[in-house]
Order: sequence, then structure tokens, then C-alpha cells
Amino acid sequence: MPPATAEEPHVHREAHQFFYVLDGQMTILTPIGVTLISPGQGMHIPAGQPHWVRNDDVSDLIFLLSSSPSTSGDRYPADPTNWGA
Repeated sequence: MPPATAEEPHVHREAHQFFYVLDGQMTILTPIGVTLISPGQGMHIPAGQPHWVRNDDVSDLIFLLSSSPSTSGDRYPADPTNWGA
């Protein structure tokens, strides 16, 4: 993920996801707050948890993403307006 890019805020009703950072720094926003993930670290996003992944860093973000079950047809927009931070 190039610097200064982000995916759209969204939620998966069925799929659990696990993000694992290989290089760069990942910013994950949820209604609970902001989490910064560095290389060698990961984060589980349970089904039903709205989230927003961004690369606020100056270098490329390289990460692995595992979803179970598939996110195909299981991605819904989320509004981050009132999220914690």
C-alpha cells in the first residue's frame, strides 16, 4: 500500500481478518480507537468490527491479510465519524 493511501472504512458481517505487517507501519482505525502496527506485529479484526486501514507513513506498507471465511460479498460501508480517536 503506497504512502498516504487508505481503503474505505468498512465492516465484514461474517469474515474475521488478521493483518500482519512485513514492512512499513499500518494504521488501523476502529470505533475503539487507533492502533499502529509495526513489522512483525499483527492484529485480529473480528467479524462485525468496523475498521479502516491506512498508510499514514512515508514508505510503502507491505502486509499479509488472512480472511475467514472469504470477504467476497461480505463488505459493507462504515461511517467513521463518531469513532473513538
